[in-house]
Amino acid sequence: MKRSYLLSLTLIFVLGLASISEANLIQNGDFSAAPNLEGWTATGSFQSATVDGVKGIDFLLDGSTLSQTFGTTKDSFYTLTFESNVDKIFFHFPFALLGVTVNPSDLSLPTQLISGLFDYSVTFKAESGSTTLAFVRPDGFLTGFLSNPFISNVDIEDASPVNPTPVPAAIYLFASGMLGLIGVQRRKIKKFFE
Repeated sequence: MKRSYLLSLTLIFVLGLASISEANLIQNGDFSAAPNLEGWTATGSFQSATVDGVKGIDFLLDGSTLSQTFGTTKDSFYTLTFESNVDKIFFHFPFALLGVTVNPSDLSLPTQLISGLFDYSVTFKAESGSTTLAFVRPDGFLTGFLSNPFISNVDIEDASPVNPTPVPAAIYLFASGMLGLIGVQRRKIKKFFE
């Protein structure tokens, strides 16, 4: 009885390995623990804030930087997604509120034509086994004219093309053998109790 149970668990484990997927590489990217910035390196002044019902972090001072280093695979592609706000000033000229860098290249973000909270998505190529993401409030930020820069829901996931690994015929043969052994064991137990 113990043997068939153990074999069944082994089968479930082996077949379940195929369903494992890559998770978000950023720790505390939703800032749910705000004002605790666990996982982030913070320089400057920040506060927890809510914009359009979304909880996140406000950058309070010029030069404030929020960064995080995470493991990557060299030459692999990753997708950064996050939410940030945009203000319109000077006759409706859109003004991005944050600079975003990845090792230390600046990422160009699409220009928004209206004010509000926007979802951003940028794909980048990792240059090494360790990558640093940084959000920076620029110096000389027109304090008093613009709202504080805000970010939320920061997420980085592997965007490299996935080549499905073929399941060798041996796994199917192993699975059918396991099922056969379980069936034989059940018959033996059933005969024993008759």
